[in-house]
Amino acid sequence: MIATAHATGATKPVITCYPSTYDPATEFTGAGVPSETVVARWTNDGLPVYAQRRIRDLSGTPRPARFVAGGFLFAPGTFVREVPYDPNIYFHGAEITVALRAYTWGYDLFHPTEVLSWHYYMRNERPRHWTDHVGNNGGKSWPVLDRASRRR
Repeated sequence: MIATAHATGATKPVITCYPSTYDPATEFTGAGVPSETVVARWTNDGLPVYAQRRIRDLSGTPRPARFVAGGFLFAPGTFVREVPYDPNIYFHGAEITVALRAYTWGYDLFHPTEVLSWHYYMRNERPRHWTDHVGNNGGKSWPVLDRASRRR
């Protein structure tokens, strides 16, 4: 990851992507393909919905990125102080707000052209974030938090 960051030539590089998937029920092979984050569609309230697209040209340095992917982010340690996550963003919206604030602090975003991490996405037997936010005990339900986040 450090070598990838150095290969960008940027003073303040951010290496980011949605990691390749894996399933712990099968033998881990290290397979995967590097991907870039793209806008797949727009929500009814005008926000982008992101997806990943395979990077076909794997030669050369990491590819410039437009968005920070929440699944993988490698940056200098100053990033956590200069570009903290907005506590008022519940779930949807972090990719674009973090990317914009990173840019204003002089960070450059890149997608790696090799697989650097993996993620277990399909955890059907595990609770999701919205399971914990149902409005019990005076807390706000996830739809309320999500609406406030989208307005922000």
